[in-house]
Amino acid sequence: MTTSGGRLGALEGTTTTWKTLYKPAGGVLATITVTACNRSASARTVRIAQVQSASTDPTPADGEMKIYDRSLSAAGDTAGKDVLQFTGMVLNGDSDDQVVVYVSGIDVDFTCDGVTEN
Repeated sequence: MTTSGGRLGALEGTTTTWKTLYKPAGGVLATITVTACNRSASARTVRIAQVQSASTDPTPADGEMKIYDRSLSAAGDTAGKDVLQFTGMVLNGDSDDQVVVYVSGIDVDFTCDGVTEN
């Protein structure tokens, strides 16, 4: 078994479109943390889902949401509410697991950090 870790994916969210942030290859098990950071001067809402699909950028089905319409304050919020982290998601490449993200407007960055085993 080989274990490695670090940044696994990053993207700028596309307004009102589901985008694949990270999908492990077959034979890979990944434990991840997803971070959303709002760079906009306006508040945004984000969605994060864990989907089992061979497709790229799939729309989640009922029951696959991890975060739904969570509000992120405008950039520079002194209480840190312009950043969201979701930890401990486990993805299995053999099951076509992937994490997909959605945002209500521009200027929201998503990163995926974690540990993979194969």
